[in-house]
Amino acid sequence: MPKSLNKIFISIIVLFLLVGTIALYLVYENVKSDQINNYGEILSLYTNKSAETLESFLNEYESDLKFTSSLKDIRLMNQSGKEILANFYNGKKEYLAGITRIDKEGKIIFTVPLNNEVIGLDVSNQDHNREVMSTKKPVISEIFTAVQGFKTIALAFPIFDENNNYDGTLSTLIPFRHISEKIISDLYFTEKANVNLISDQGTVIYSEKADQIGKNILEVQKFKFLEKIFSAQKSVDRNKGVYEALNADYVFAYSTVQLSDKEWIVVLSVPFEKALESMQSFQSKYILIILSFGTAILLSSIIFFRIRRKFEQENIERQLFFNLVAERTGQIIYDYNYSTGVINWAGAIDELTGFSKEQFEKFTIADWKNLIHVEDKEQLNHFETIEKANKYQNVQYRIKKSDGNFIFVEDRNVILENASKHSLRIIGTIKDINDQKLAEQKLIRNKEELELIVHQRTKELEKLNKALEKDIEDIKKREIELQIAKDKAVAADKIKSDFLAQISHEIRTPISAIINFTQLLFDEFKEKENDTFQIAYNSINSAGKRMIRTIDLILNVSEVQAKSYDYLPEKFNIYNDSLLPLFYEFKAAANNKNLTLEIIKETDDLIITRDLYSTTQIFANLIDNAIKYTKSGGSENYN
Repeated sequence: MPKSLNKIFISIIVLFLLVGTIALYLVYENVKSDQINNYGEILSLYTNKSAETLESFLNEYESDLKFTSSLKDIRLMNQSGKEILANFYNGKKEYLAGITRIDKEGKIIFTVPLNNEVIGLDVSNQDHNREVMSTKKPVISEIFTAVQGFKTIALAFPIFDENNNYDGTLSTLIPFRHISEKIISDLYFTEKANVNLISDQGTVIYSEKADQIGKNILEVQKFKFLEKIFSAQKSVDRNKGVYEALNADYVFAYSTVQLSDKEWIVVLSVPFEKALESMQSFQSKYILIILSFGTAILLSSIIFFRIRRKFEQENIERQLFFNLVAERTGQIIYDYNYSTGVINWAGAIDELTGFSKEQFEKFTIADWKNLIHVEDKEQLNHFETIEKANKYQNVQYRIKKSDGNFIFVEDRNVILENASKHSLRIIGTIKDINDQKLAEQKLIRNKEELELIVHQRTKELEKLNKALEKDIEDIKKREIELQIAKDKAVAADKIKSDFLAQISHEIRTPISAIINFTQLLFDEFKEKENDTFQIAYNSINSAGKRMIRTIDLILNVSEVQAKSYDYLPEKFNIYNDSLLPLFYEFKAAANNKNLTLEIIKETDDLIITRDLYSTTQIFANLIDNAIKYTKSGGSENYN
């Protein structure tokens, strides 16, 4: 072979090798890019599915707890309320560690399981309880370690009384192993991915590295850790992308879990080398192609087709895995190529639509639209016009099953842009929400019926209120009339008491004068007295003193009724100052009835502190009654 031909051949060989090397390099980069994009899409689908599962789990649990906390028996915490909490716990104890009723002061009223040692314990200093007491809203806590030693979160709901005033909290503990199982159960497809669940406060709720759980990676701004991920990004596509950390590239995807007052984030990341493990053989053979010219074309062709076959096989395996996941979750997965108009279906087609897989694989977009209820067709405008790439949509509409019945479905999809940025795809899932929608419609009907009943009852109450107002007005009039009559009676009674007091004083004065003058006459003529004179004197004296006692009794009664009697306690000798004068006063009256009247003194301790006048009056009445009602010839002794 001439040297010139050798040079040409060598030049051709070198050129061919160079072109082949460049071509292989470009092929490698293209395969690598597709591999990364496809892997990112897989991660994105699974983070979305995991977020949806976790969100559904917590929202369902939150709904049950909200309903329970609104019950009157739970607010009153009576025996029925305790039974309700016990039943609630028994129905959910597979993922519920305990449930606690806390009063508005932050003290424990009741727990399930019952723990008498903590009843009355003040837990208002716990973060989630303090937040509920402050905001009067449901709270999902950050992860913390329970006293039993396991990682957990608390879900707390406020309780309100009939006047809508805060009346305490219903708090539950959910061991995080249940939540982590909800995540891992959806992400078991690969051992390569690093799984993390992070709260909106930057707390690591779940991580494969147990020592990171509970640690805070957020200091100031919300989702600060995602900003750090993006700070050295090479590319990012909505909720997936590539970032560099610790001198290593990672493929990642994340999805947000929407809760009542929180947002959690599920993050999946895979190192490049693991995502590209299937290309390692290609890399080694690529070097051999460069070093060996003779086998460059053959080896490059073999490697190229082997990689293509392997890549296609992986795609087939992924597709089979998608089908398996969709079937087990009762959903349909579709992939619509906007440029070609081709749509691929997979998942629980038979279960959801009633059509066989063979029938459904032939369905085009037009065929699918024909199944849509006529009133809901406008919901599918995302198949007509692609407004913006990476746009998420969530629509609900009715479809007709093979038996002619309509059911409600939820269509969640995302519009994706491929690496060439020319053609667009719509990837989504369709799931049956018929039971949910029927329940919502039933709730709406029940609400309307309840509002009608409330309106009717309100009208009836208004009529009753008017009648009640009239009755109250009549009662008030009667009360006024009764009060006037009462005032008149009190005034008349006071006039009577004043009259008795006055007339008693007027009578007592002349009677006292008669008795005193009788005593003077007796003293004057006692030396000339005879039996007739003695009898007359005793009769006058006894009758006079009896009249004075009667007047004193009237005075006492009138003073008590008029509330003008003054009790004047003093020290006196009950024998000398009270009983002995009464003895001499009643001696004659006793003798006239042939009665013996004696005072027997058995002690010398006779000094007491009382009202002398009242005490004397008591004994006078007793002696007077004794003489009056004792038969002649008897005896009265006073000890």
